[in-house]
Amino acid sequence: MKRICTYLAFFMAFVYAFAGTYSPQTIPLERVKTNYTRVVNPDGILSQEICDSIDTLLMSLDSIQAYGVVAVCEHFEGDDPYEFAIGLGRELEIGGQKSQGFVIALATEDRSYWISTGDGMEKFLTDATCGQIERKYMVPYLKQSDWDNAMLNTVKAFHGYLTGNQEYVAELSQSADSAEDDGGGLGWLFMGGAASLVGLGLYSKRKERTCPHCKKVALELVSRERKRMSAHKYRIKSTYKCKNCSEIVYKDRVIDESPSSGSSIGGAIGGSIFGGGGSGSSGGGFGGLGGGSFGGGGAGGRF
Repeated sequence: MKRICTYLAFFMAFVYAFAGTYSPQTIPLERVKTNYTRVVNPDGILSQEICDSIDTLLMSLDSIQAYGVVAVCEHFEGDDPYEFAIGLGRELEIGGQKSQGFVIALATEDRSYWISTGDGMEKFLTDATCGQIERKYMVPYLKQSDWDNAMLNTVKAFHGYLTGNQEYVAELSQSADSAEDDGGGLGWLFMGGAASLVGLGLYSKRKERTCPHCKKVALELVSRERKRMSAHKYRIKSTYKCKNCSEIVYKDRVIDESPSSGSSIGGAIGGSIFGGGGSGSSGGGFGGLGGGSFGGGGAGGRF
């Protein structure tokens, strides 16, 4: 009898240790894949009211061909928020062939989170912009374990910024440390004109070396791997380390040099920071599944 109790105790400890632990392949995605919801909430951490509000905001972005998913659970497998977020983006192929999507992932018991953007969204949702959103709208609530408000306010910020809400655009385009933040560059982009192109050009090199955690231009390249995928595509995997805060930053992107790859998200999205007239949502889940690349850009950390 004593031995049975011992085995039972070990079994319960094993079950408890892995309860609420998910990878992009094991977290339940059926309702998301059928486009019924944009919130993955397997442990019931978010209230149903908040899930409904987030769904409304994220699904309304379909009309400008921007696609988002929120995932909240207790633990990420391997305690790696970065790998979980980009893995989920790839698993769902968010944003279709143009990768015009983003993932907001939170593990409450790990006390970690990551915001990951598809390659097609990085030019608008830059690492710096994602960092500003997390610091202002997400982390203060996370520190209070207020998961509902953390996720809802973060999604509201993304929605407001992407749809060109002047309040969000102005706020996120300004920074006390503007010399080390390319958010102002996106503000100029929203206003249009030749000055925006010059501004983006000046900030492009800074972006590559700006730490999404401490916002200092202090990233140093540790390693870079380039792998040919096809005649016109290759993948670049880069690892950086911040000299200021020692944060490790990963960037993983696919470069498409085919003649047909030059289409811009700006021409497809109207009434937002992307500019231009649009034809609306492409339909079919996350903008048409298949193709595209998800990884590299974004921001995250622990709280």
